[in-house]
Amino acid sequence: MFLYYRQTDRQGGLAQHQVGVPPGPLVRMEGSAIFIWCNASGVSRTEFEWSLFPSHSPSWKLQVISSSDPHFTYALYSERVQQRREIYLERGGENTARLHITHLRAWDSGDYECHTPNTAQTFYGSYSANVYLKVIPDMLRVQSLSPDILTVEDDDPLSLVCEVFSGTSLHTHISVTWYQMYGDESRPILSLSKHSVVSAGPGFTVRHSTGEVRLEKVSAAWYQLTLTRLKITDEAEYWCQVTEWIQDPDNSWYPLMTKRSSATTIQLRSQGTPLGEDMMSAVRSSTTPITTPQIVICLLALLYWPIH
Repeated sequence: MFLYYRQTDRQGGLAQHQVGVPPGPLVRMEGSAIFIWCNASGVSRTEFEWSLFPSHSPSWKLQVISSSDPHFTYALYSERVQQRREIYLERGGENTARLHITHLRAWDSGDYECHTPNTAQTFYGSYSANVYLKVIPDMLRVQSLSPDILTVEDDDPLSLVCEVFSGTSLHTHISVTWYQMYGDESRPILSLSKHSVVSAGPGFTVRHSTGEVRLEKVSAAWYQLTLTRLKITDEAEYWCQVTEWIQDPDNSWYPLMTKRSSATTIQLRSQGTPLGEDMMSAVRSSTTPITTPQIVICLLALLYWPIH
């Protein structure tokens, strides 16, 4: 004869012990962070033990971390848990906790089990739940196709291109934001969301509404920022920031990875400024030693530049 221990909730109903984790599989990139929640119902307080059945050896059970037992962790994870704090548990209440991994590695792929040890003499309900995690390589590449420094005349148009490449075969979305560094302030200019919706930053709404500032996807990999008429306040640094997104089984969107391109510095030259004078000014402001050939080139430019 078996006796089953049943807990009741405050209303007198049946409170069966159940453990829940997010629906899987979850897909994340190497080098990124993840947290996986685990909830236990039908119990006032419980402890949590996380183990991994790795993809390369699904029959193995590797004990990762416990909320109550410091000796639970296998030696394979001891450095990441105890020294680096790269893997840790965060309690969100009496019966909920999150497993955090701050820097994912390829061998972190596998089936993660959240187990809540039973402290009663009998069992009623489920005490474990599993979710599969797939760690994919970081293949997101972002680069600027513009030079580091670009000198243009005020009132002229300007186009900057950011090239984005994602090597994953999974269905992911890309969002792109162009930024301007004006003084000490980093300001978003225009953003293209993961759903291909363009929105303007706080200081660029009017110029965007009039078409003076545009963000367009001009090819499969090129995202172009266009300013149709440059102003003195446009003399700044520009770069693009890219995020790759994936949709989890619960229909929420997760940012797999975020990267930015190198910056392009825009220098404005007033229309009508003689080329030789502009060249000499650039040489004078240079922080590198001036060579004899550079001086000769500037002198020749001043000598042969037509006088109007």
